[in-house]
Amino acid sequence: MMRISTTLFILLVTGCVSTTNQANRQLYDSPSNASLTSRLIPWTTIAGYMNASSTGKNLAYTIVTGDSELRLFKKPVGVSVNGDDVFIIDGHTGSLNKFSWNTEGHDSFEHISDEHDGRSHPALDRLTFLSDIMNPTDIYVTAENDIYISDGNGQKVVRYTEDGEMEQIFKSKKHLNHPVAVTVDRRLERIFVADGFFDHVIVFNSEGKPVYRMGRRGNGAGEFRNIRSMIQGRMALYIIDGMNRRIQVFGLDGTYLSTFAKDLFNDGAAITVDDENRFYVIDRLEHNILVFRKGELLETFGTRGKGPGEFDSPSDIWFSDGFLYVADTNNGRIQVIKVLSEKTFQSLRGKQSWLPPQPNTNSIM
Repeated sequence: MMRISTTLFILLVTGCVSTTNQANRQLYDSPSNASLTSRLIPWTTIAGYMNASSTGKNLAYTIVTGDSELRLFKKPVGVSVNGDDVFIIDGHTGSLNKFSWNTEGHDSFEHISDEHDGRSHPALDRLTFLSDIMNPTDIYVTAENDIYISDGNGQKVVRYTEDGEMEQIFKSKKHLNHPVAVTVDRRLERIFVADGFFDHVIVFNSEGKPVYRMGRRGNGAGEFRNIRSMIQGRMALYIIDGMNRRIQVFGLDGTYLSTFAKDLFNDGAAITVDDENRFYVIDRLEHNILVFRKGELLETFGTRGKGPGEFDSPSDIWFSDGFLYVADTNNGRIQVIKVLSEKTFQSLRGKQSWLPPQPNTNSIM
């Protein structure tokens, strides 16, 4: 297994740039007189670069290539977060990478102490090349840092350790042909795998045995045509039904519950849910994010582009601790977006000078 670990080189933060790459010189500033119009605020970008020479840890790379910049991911297609650790699948290199906000014991990247002149110590590791995966379609990381990756063309789901070592394979010739999404319920000891070919969700126990399934191919309630993504919310699964252009809700026991967002998106690629049970759906064709609550569309955020809050064919999304992490695939980055609570948004909506506390403005190296 190959591991590369050094200090992160490019991290774009509000009011700061720590990079020599001109293409990434974009400031995440908001005018002080701007009116608040969205619950989502572009916060920072993880762009996958490291400085290969500043620490001396990658001197060999510099000597061989003559280039002091080493980019660990170029086309992120999957993202999952556990605490301060952001796990990223790169479709270009076929690798699994881990970005850590803090390696010096800070509580979070929002609250950086003055211990190091206001700077945190983020790091980016390449955990492994996914030689066992033919076509990574989704990633899910548990609270224990068990990493589950679905392999579409490989007809399986693989569980890795937090160090990138393969530990278990979930397969079923009868029920699994093209897995597109995976989520885990540790309490029930169940692994839910959505299959985009059979158009159902197959449920495995912790030993890897299929125990039951939910859904089937069709256009009716509880039926699917081209499942695209899935997330576990409050005691239910929320599944993007691609060709039927809707989100279907199932109980964890496989009972069909409801449908929402019918015909409100064109190319639903990924879904996540926050602490207030608001749902965020990536529309890859429209290069934006749709926000739902109680089945109603609250807002649409983003457009095609390269700037903050703009996307180019985003493919995955994850919510953690008040932030969205978006795999902005064709822009080669993970965009981190702050999410305001509904109460905060409604109290500040349309007002000027609304800006929340900003992240540390010193360069984070």
